[in-house]
Amino acid sequence: PVPPPAPAVSTPPPQSARLGSSGSGPSALDALAPPSVAATPTMRAAKRKAPSTPTEGGSGSKQPTPKAPRTPKAAATPKKPPTPQSTPRGAGQGARAAESDAGALVAAHLLARNKPLNSQMISDGLLGDGHKVSKPLVEKQLATLVEAGTISAGEWGKAKLWWPNQERISATDDDEIDAKIAALQARLPAIKAAGLAKAKEVGERSRLPSFTLLGEHLADEERACEALRTRIAAREEKEKSGPNKSFTPAEAKKIRSQHEKLTKEWGRRKLMLREKLQEYCEASGKKMPALVEEIGIELDEDLGVDPTQFGVKCKWPQPKPGKK
Repeated sequence: PVPPPAPAVSTPPPQSARLGSSGSGPSALDALAPPSVAATPTMRAAKRKAPSTPTEGGSGSKQPTPKAPRTPKAAATPKKPPTPQSTPRGAGQGARAAESDAGALVAAHLLARNKPLNSQMISDGLLGDGHKVSKPLVEKQLATLVEAGTISAGEWGKAKLWWPNQERISATDDDEIDAKIAALQARLPAIKAAGLAKAKEVGERSRLPSFTLLGEHLADEERACEALRTRIAAREEKEKSGPNKSFTPAEAKKIRSQHEKLTKEWGRRKLMLREKLQEYCEASGKKMPALVEEIGIELDEDLGVDPTQFGVKCKWPQPKPGKK
């Protein structure tokens, strides 16, 4: 067997080196070390710069963790402009009320509302009604009204409210209200009837033509009248320029008598023809419509002439539909 190697024995540095190391640091040890072991300035700088690498067994110095980059700050959000305070109802309106009238105004305001209110609500309500009464003056008048027993007050922590004294509201007020309600109910049927009459009138007027439509109709009628006037004027002008023949009463009588004579002759001849045809029908045993058609006689009725319009009352028997 091979014997184990002897352990190396380190030689301590001389006393001079130990004494000198306290003053100049590693330079004193480097002066005693051989050239191959002594650290040069370049090696010392490289050791400071190079990061330590862990050994295979995991021993050694850890590698420094790089710092995370700094996240830039987000842009500052612009601040919202301050919201203007709401102006109380009726701000800037009304005239400043006198101190002597403030008590009556405050009492009337509370009685009209008939509910708990604080001093600021009363001041704003009076301002809305057109009366400018400050809050301290309202509180002063409220204290006076409480002492007089007109109103009542109550405190809940920091809140203080005032309301009308309900005991002062007597039954006479209810009777007065009932009387007003009865009077209004008595007027209600008449008001409803008037409303129905107005609604009916409005409905009838809505069905009437408008003024624009009436104007259009009037313009159309005027144009039609103008056309008739033009035709009448043209006919009158034509009658004046053409032959203007008029009949005397004697001539008119003569024309009428001649017309009556011809009409009578027309009826007489029609009757004669009918009698002759009836004789032939009795001899031949045929009916008159068949005989008229067989002979080929054209009657007045076949030509669309109605003899009765001219005073001729002689009629001919007509054949039945579908038979000859």
